[in-house]
Parts: sequence; C-alpha cells; structure tokens
Amino acid sequence: MTENTPAIVEDVSDQADSLSDTLERLSEFRETVTTYQERVENMGENEQDAFYQSANLLRNEAEKATTPEELLALEDDIEEAVRSPLQQVAEESLEALLDLIQPNISEEVRSQTFEKLESKIPLELDRARTAYLEIYKTVDGFSETLKNVLAAIIENDYSLLQSPEQDLKPTIKQLETRRDTLKSLETVFEGSGDWRPSLDFVNIQEFYSNRSTEIEISEVENKIESITTSVNTIEDGGIPVGDIVSEKLKSWYETGDLDQLVSILRDIDDGISSTADSYEDVTESMEELEDYDLDGGMFQTELDELQSMYTQLELHSYSSVGDLEDSIEELSIQIGQFHTQLHQRLKAQVELVDKLDVEESESPPEVHLGTEDSALLPMDVKDNPAQALDDCSALHEWITTHLKADSETVNQDQLITIWQSISGGDEVQVTEENRETILTLADRLPLSVVLSGT
Repeated sequence: MTENTPAIVEDVSDQADSLSDTLERLSEFRETVTTYQERVENMGENEQDAFYQSANLLRNEAEKATTPEELLALEDDIEEAVRSPLQQVAEESLEALLDLIQPNISEEVRSQTFEKLESKIPLELDRARTAYLEIYKTVDGFSETLKNVLAAIIENDYSLLQSPEQDLKPTIKQLETRRDTLKSLETVFEGSGDWRPSLDFVNIQEFYSNRSTEIEISEVENKIESITTSVNTIEDGGIPVGDIVSEKLKSWYETGDLDQLVSILRDIDDGISSTADSYEDVTESMEELEDYDLDGGMFQTELDELQSMYTQLELHSYSSVGDLEDSIEELSIQIGQFHTQLHQRLKAQVELVDKLDVEESESPPEVHLGTEDSALLPMDVKDNPAQALDDCSALHEWITTHLKADSETVNQDQLITIWQSISGGDEVQVTEENRETILTLADRLPLSVVLSGT
C-alpha cells in the first residue's frame, strides 16, 4: 500500500489476507479429516470402538467451537484419536509376531523397536499394522525349522522388525521361495532309482542361507536323470556302483552348502558318464569274444586273461568311481593290446601265405577282413575280432599243414612268431631251440634274416 491509502482499506486488506489463510487452513483440515475418516472405516471393530470413545469428546468440543481458530485447534487431538487405536493394534500385532517367532533379542532392542513404532504417523502405523498381521498369518503356517530360521535372521538384524513392509515382508517371501525350492529338491530325490539317497532339505536350517541364490531345479533333474542312466548301465553288468555315487552325494549333503549342489552333481555326472561309456565299450568288446573258444589254441591264454579281468570288475570292491574307471581303463588297454597282437599275427600270416609257393589246388582259406584294394588295418580287427580270430585260426591250420611237409620237428607256433618278427623288421637270434624253425623258413622263403650268435 502507498502512503496515501486510507487506513480502512489497509485494515480490510489485512483482514482479507487473514481470512484467506484461515480458509486455506480449513480446507487442509477438511482434507485431513476426510483422510482420517477413510482410515477409521478401514479399522477393525476394536480399533473403531477405541476411536469413537475419544471422538465423542472431540465432537462435543467441535460443537462448542465458535471460531475457525477454535476448530483448527482440535486438529492435533483428532490425529491423536485416530493414531491411538492404530498404534495400539500395531503394537499388539508386533507383540503377537514376536511371541510367535520368539527371537532371542534383548529388552533394549524390544524397547527401541516399539519406540520406533510409536513415532510413526497414522498412515505409517496403519501400514505397519497391516504388514504385521499379514506376516503373522504367513509365519503361523511355517514349520518350526522355518520359524527358527526367521528368528535367527531377526536376531542378526533386528531393524527388520522396524520396517515390516519394506524389509521384513521381502525376507519372509525369500524364505517361502527357498522352502518351495527345497520341497522340489526333495521330490526330485524321492523319485530316483536305488542309488539316490532320500535327503531332507526343507527341515535343514543351513539350506536357508544365501537365500538370494537361485537353485536351477531343472538342471538338478537333468543331472540326476543322466547319473541314473549311467549308474543303471554299469549296475546292469553286476557292478554295484550306486552306493559309491550315493556316498559322494551324502558327503556333500553333510556340508549343508546348497550353492554347491549343481556343481557336485556335474562332477558326479561327468565321472560316472565317462565310466559308463568306457564300460559299455569294454562290454561290447568282451561280448564279441566271451563265447569264442579256441580249445587251447592260439590266443586262448590271452582270451582267458581278458575274461578273468572282465569278471573281476564285478567282484572287486571299489572306494570311488575313479577306482572303477581305472580298472575299466586297464581292461580297455589289454583289449586294445590284444587287438593289436591279433592284427599283427593275422597280417603276418597273410604275408607268409603270399610268400609260400603252393599249387593252385592248395590255395589258402579266404581272409574276410580287409579288401584286395586296401591292406588289413587295425580297425578291421578291432571292429570284428571274432572274424579275425576265425581267419587267424584257419590260416594257422593251413600254414601248419603245408610247412609240416618239410619238417615234422618244427614248432608251428614258433614258426609264425619268428616270421612275424622277421617280417616286422626285427632281428632274430639263432638258438638251439629255434634253429630248425629258422632254417625251415629260410628254405621255403626268400628271407633276409639277421642272425647274431648261436
């Protein structure tokens, strides 16, 4: 206003400003009352009774108010009337929750928690009360194990109680999710074959640590299925490997480290799958040889030794899958050496037959492995060892028959062995025991033999 403005105008202006402020405060007061009204409508019956006992007094005071200032002065009292029953129920809900969970917390911590609750505004009290009630309903359905887990969590971080909506409820949700995961794991293990131990997951407190880590149930199922297939493959052959695999899983279980489950199953699967593959290979090779009887003839000793090793796989006691795989690998090496020996003998026989000068009517038996266009390969013998043995026996008999015409004193097995060494480029030392055999070969074949000493 200017100096020339009449005083009455200034008074009216000041009154208008004051009235405007009062109207604004009344409008805000009305909105607050409306909010409180909604809050009361959402209260439980006991809370509403407590509110109306306080509200009756406030209503009388409001009816007596003759000015806006007297009415606005009731705002704090109204807030307290709404706040009081909400605080009471929130505290009762928190107390009930603590009685249910029974965490080992000090009286000082309990006091701090309730003091934190008392400082909340009605809206926060209402949310806290609702959260405590929801949490109580959920936790009431928990097993004792899960309640103990929750108690330990609260003991470690009691501030969770002070923010039930933001912190405690998400923790409860994590526990529920982990519990459901553990139930699924129990189902996976219960559905297994004899090797799978029946393991309790849900009631083991250690399995609720690291709750944010997800457990891939589908991968666990896949690994269990793969391990079961491998175990069955080996046990069908009479080797009790299931107990060994089960013990390894139990050793992990005793650690309680759920984060390592998938890794352990991968290790078990890798080991047992490799062993099962090796076992299938040696079984296939032995099945081709186990019914082959040379009646004490060539390679009978080798075949008997292989069969003995194969039988021992079932009879031996193993401390680990690795021990079993070592035994299978040893047998596999022996089978490979036998195939190599058989190939070298058959190849030497074929070459010897080609060197012998015989009449057409006395032609040697047919060799069924290899072709005219390709030499006899080790793979030919490995793929069909039974046929190789047949061909080798037939050639041995034919060679023996034709070389006997020259000397009855020649050891036929020795003759082929010496020929095999010579044709392979090795030197052969002449002794009293092999002299006749070497001379017989030298007489029948154009050999270049390196003799050293007698």
